Amino acid sequence: MVTVIVIFGVYFSLLLALLVGLLLGFQNGSRSTSIEEQSITVIVPFRNEEQNLPNLLKALAGQNYPSKLYEVILVDDHSADRSASIVRQFIDEHSNFTLLVLPEGFEGKKRAIDFGVRHCVHEIIVTTDADCTVPPNWLKSISSSFTQQLNMLVGGVKIVSGPSLFSKLQAMEFASLVGSAFATLGFQLPTMANGANLAFRKTAFQKVNGYEGSYHIASGDDEHLMQKMHAQFPGSVRPMTDAQSVVLTKPLPTLSDFVQQRLRWAAKWKHNPSVITQSVAVLVLIFQITYAISLVTVVLQGFDNHLLIFLLFAKWVLEFLFLYAVLLFFKIKWSWISFFSLQVFYSSYVTFVGILSLFKRFTWRGRAFDC
Repeated sequence: MVTVIVIFGVYFSLLLALLVGLLLGFQNGSRSTSIEEQSITVIVPFRNEEQNLPNLLKALAGQNYPSKLYEVILVDDHSADRSASIVRQFIDEHSNFTLLVLPEGFEGKKRAIDFGVRHCVHEIIVTTDADCTVPPNWLKSISSSFTQQLNMLVGGVKIVSGPSLFSKLQAMEFASLVGSAFATLGFQLPTMANGANLAFRKTAFQKVNGYEGSYHIASGDDEHLMQKMHAQFPGSVRPMTDAQSVVLTKPLPTLSDFVQQRLRWAAKWKHNPSVITQSVAVLVLIFQITYAISLVTVVLQGFDNHLLIFLLFAKWVLEFLFLYAVLLFFKIKWSWISFFSLQVFYSSYVTFVGILSLFKRFTWRGRAFDC
């Protein structure tokens, strides 16, 4: 029982730290200022995205930002569908949009972004994913938030959930991850980022040699680059706390797609060079296993173990405080059903994916990878 109390205590300390970090992140994050509009290059790597590209292209063309101040480079990572032809048709009417095709012998998101960087004109580079949409003031917000002392901005990504419980669970869980990223950045300890909303300087990217050293990892174009930026330019990586900068994406349609995505994420976490990030990941896994056992124990013992009940209740309260603050920022409606569903299922899913990632390959965009 002492071990259980210690594990819960360490986790509670982490939650309290995240709450404080979230406040610091929102307080010290990069917000819109009145600085002059800056030139921006948007790079969008894509592979087999014919269903999603039209919405993104329309959103990028509809930015409340002078078209002469931004270019959009779309890099085709050997798509086998109509993605490239959709882009070609679109760029015929938009002179600031360009299509590049990744050369044979090169593949993957990192190679595609790197190829785009090599061909871009402007100093500030912004990346997003083809399955996302961006708000009208996205580039305006990034430009006015990107002050001279910064080399990278980590932006928020929000899942727009549908009516199903599965989509609502994804929205809440994903928001907690983005909130955790903002919270750790509040302490200037970068742990997580999302390439669907990331901005960085071209010169800084070149000085850290881009993705060199991580091309063999299927994911991590965001977090590994952030770690390199932070190591070489301490204090120059900040969260982007302007609500107008939040990128939108859709929930995954099936449980299989969800597991494949989480296996892909597990692959980049395993290779993360940050000892802090790896330690937190191990702590969370250990806690989730302990929490699941404790929850089952309370039920089997007929709710007679008052100490365990108190520990469980304390966990729910602290997680509610953190999640509610994050969802408030993302303008996601609070759902008690989703919250308590996650309390029941989250630990099992984290443990399952953690163990599965040690043995199973995953597929993404028609390619197979080792975790």
